[in-house]
Amino acid sequence: MAFAEIRQGWDEVNSIHNREIGEIVVGSMPLARTSLLPKAIIELSRQFPDFRIKVNDGPYDDLLYHLRHGDIDLLVGALRFPSPSDDVIQEELFSSPVAIIARSGHPLCRAKAVDIHMLAEYPWVVPRRGTPTRSIFESAFTEVGMDVPSRLVECSSQILVRSLLMDSDRLTIISAHQVQHELSLGLLETVPYKLAHSSRPIGLTFRRSWKPTKTQYSFMQLLRNG
Repeated sequence: MAFAEIRQGWDEVNSIHNREIGEIVVGSMPLARTSLLPKAIIELSRQFPDFRIKVNDGPYDDLLYHLRHGDIDLLVGALRFPSPSDDVIQEELFSSPVAIIARSGHPLCRAKAVDIHMLAEYPWVVPRRGTPTRSIFESAFTEVGMDVPSRLVECSSQILVRSLLMDSDRLTIISAHQVQHELSLGLLETVPYKLAHSSRPIGLTFRRSWKPTKTQYSFMQLLRNG
């Protein structure tokens, strides 16, 4: 942490002298990778072409650990409630609706009405335990007194999830923003079933003691403005 603060101070000195040659290290979670983060990176690179941006992805717990120890400056993605630690600040940017997604032409996408028992008949590909979306998936069944389906593949790779859906009758639960491209191309479809508690807060997480440089703050503003 001490070395991270020293590097941050050096970048701040350069910023004062209008030398934007510092960097920001971002921890990226799935939804941020599809639209929010790429747009902000492209715009910041246009404004400050010599400023370095490093993006790390991985499980939330790993990203949070590196954030709290100074290896990462900022996390972008789904927020956790309650807050994971007193030494970090969470800032919500927007809420992202979660939907049940299947391949184009899936039997449930053609059904006039879909109920929870029909959903339980199909195999699923779902996020790992402890994630907000996994909790929404499990509560959809437990809140009506049903067992959670057991035919599950746990996966955090969006590429693999897409392949599993398109080549089988598996279902997944995911933010529609993450698969907007596939939905617009007609490769995937939304299953007509309304989930309770289906919005995930998406935002920024950073150390309470972190003092961003001018350029780092500009990057945060780009994320805030979407």
